[in-house]
Amino acid sequence: MPNDLAAVVLAGGLGTRMKSALPKHLHPLLGRRMVDWVIRAAHDAGVGRVVVVASPDTAALFDGVEVAVQLTPLGTGDAVRSARAALDGVQGDVVVLNGDVPALTPELVHALVEAHRAAGAAGTVLSFELGLLWPGFMKFAGPIVGVPFSLEGFAFFTEAIFLGVYLYGWDRLSRRAHLLAGIVVAVSGAASAVFVLMVNAWMNTPTGVTMAGGTIVAVDPVAGMLSPAAFPQALHMVLAAYASTGLAVAGVHAWMLRRGATRGFHRRALIVALWVGAPAALLQPLSGDISARLVAKTQPVKLAALEGQFATERGAPLRIGGWPDARAATTRYALEIPHGLSLLAYHEWNAEVKGLAAFPRSDWPPLAPVHVSFQIMVALGMAMALVALWAAWVGWRKREIAEQPRLLRALAVVAPFGFIATEMGWLVTEIGRQPWVVQGLLRTSDAVTPMPGLIVPLTVFTLLYLVLGAVVVALIAAMVRDTADEPAGDAGEPLAAGA
Repeated sequence: MPNDLAAVVLAGGLGTRMKSALPKHLHPLLGRRMVDWVIRAAHDAGVGRVVVVASPDTAALFDGVEVAVQLTPLGTGDAVRSARAALDGVQGDVVVLNGDVPALTPELVHALVEAHRAAGAAGTVLSFELGLLWPGFMKFAGPIVGVPFSLEGFAFFTEAIFLGVYLYGWDRLSRRAHLLAGIVVAVSGAASAVFVLMVNAWMNTPTGVTMAGGTIVAVDPVAGMLSPAAFPQALHMVLAAYASTGLAVAGVHAWMLRRGATRGFHRRALIVALWVGAPAALLQPLSGDISARLVAKTQPVKLAALEGQFATERGAPLRIGGWPDARAATTRYALEIPHGLSLLAYHEWNAEVKGLAAFPRSDWPPLAPVHVSFQIMVALGMAMALVALWAAWVGWRKREIAEQPRLLRALAVVAPFGFIATEMGWLVTEIGRQPWVVQGLLRTSDAVTPMPGLIVPLTVFTLLYLVLGAVVVALIAAMVRDTADEPAGDAGEPLAAGA
């Protein structure tokens, strides 16, 4: 990298959020101060000049680099301005780095500079994940996906704020105010999901953009957010979220009841969870039908892949199970229901369904992952719907759900099904769209980052989330076990599904 590149490392903060007299960037980490890792990354990336912005009290702590003093901590903009005098004579680009990001790598600095220069931009902000892993996608689609992502940010922070109010205001708010906080959490959480799903829906059915020379030259953000797939995907995923969590919670309490835990708390929790999860599970097949019909219309090659349909034919069969064999152009071992696919996809007995052979081989998604994931998703979703229907039938007949051992066993069995089905559904959506990241407009190969070494952050984040997941499971398990010893209270009172 040419030496006309300079870097400004911001290290003038006081570290008040660390609750420490030592500024955050000066805390040691693996034998070095945090800021030293950043300075090293800049040097290793080939940066010619590194200017550290420090406070008057810490300016003398930096050796081997130029130091600019920020006299008064007035924020990031003022810190960068404090370095202007030290940057006199610099003719090239300037990278501004925070001094408290010790995981910053030289490769990332290099990739940021290269992306900035390739775009010919006046300024480039390094965004997390999308900008790092999918620079081609953000360069192409940033103008259209920025609006829903921004709205999702507002919804997310609203949810986070009121979740804190709901949790920590339990004994400090009136019952009405506490209930209102919970409603805001639920609404903002759903809104956050819908805004993200609008982006994914646009990737599947892009609208609201005018193309010229392979680039977007005009954008209608509202039309992009309201793409043909927006409502079907939002409906399908929101219902999946409610069905998954509702039946998972119901399964936990059903399992506790079968183990003989005191009934007062678990009976009521079971009914509340079923009121959330059962209606969503029963509606999910209907939303799936809406989504499947849209896929048949807008992404016929995806429909052919998930159903293992190789030949174009009228009255196409619906396949249950099976393994797609691309060489033999057939789906082996599948149970076929005559005319089933034509009927479900187009609501016509003899409707024509395009097979994979009607499309270039280069436009086929990976067949086995798409077909198998779809089969698992449908099977688990139908199992959840059947158990939800069973619970609804027992409640409608005014029978005590907690006294139905077979139903409790079924609820415990299907508890994880929703989460597995949701993951399978996302595999169908994303792998089934391949080789496109934006259907028909941008191929995945043109959108992904060329940056090497991503296996390291991938491994770190995977391990991090596995640890966090294990902690969450352990905490919830401990909370559930604690309820097993609670006083029976009014456990003898009858409680039917409608209570």
